[in-house]
Amino acid sequence: MKDNGTESPDANRAENARVEYSAAQDAYLHYDNFAWQVGGVLIAGVFVYWGFIISTPPGLLPVVIGNLLVCLLMSIWLIYAEHNRQIYLYKLHRIHELEFELGMYQHRRFKEWPSQKRVYILYGPGGHYLNDGIYGLVSLGGLFPTLFGKTGNEWQWCWYHFALIFLNFLIVVLVICQVNCMDHKAREAIQNLERNSSMYKSPNN
Repeated sequence: MKDNGTESPDANRAENARVEYSAAQDAYLHYDNFAWQVGGVLIAGVFVYWGFIISTPPGLLPVVIGNLLVCLLMSIWLIYAEHNRQIYLYKLHRIHELEFELGMYQHRRFKEWPSQKRVYILYGPGGHYLNDGIYGLVSLGGLFPTLFGKTGNEWQWCWYHFALIFLNFLIVVLVICQVNCMDHKAREAIQNLERNSSMYKSPNN
């Protein structure tokens, strides 16, 4: 609507909200996909590395150190993926706000609201739990084919072998705990925003 040759504030606000919604949607999809675009390349490289150590098994120490390096690399990837996840969770929260403002439902239907029941129900573990599972598998998987394919007589075990293997498992546990803590804090921040906003409350309240 125009008034004396200028658009009304409500029309400007609605148009700005639509532009922001489109930008937030693009950013949400980007951050959701980009971590796996990077992760897919890393995991493919790890499988190639596994092929080499299975076909021509090296000594015990190179295997343990090599897998520890893989674990450190994948740890960086998982923390990076969680960083991106926090961004797209906040983007999704903003998308929800804009959908309430504009009367849209695309993303709101995946979630329960005081004023609206969930329409689309997803079954199975969330994608970030699959990230954790793949991280654990890739970070530790290089140890098993080689370690269990050898006997104690073929390899000489020393205390530092056990220390490095223990360190490998410890890193995996600590990193998974850290990324889940980061995820919990992001979700908690979003829940606090929703609790303090009148936008999400039921009309009966």
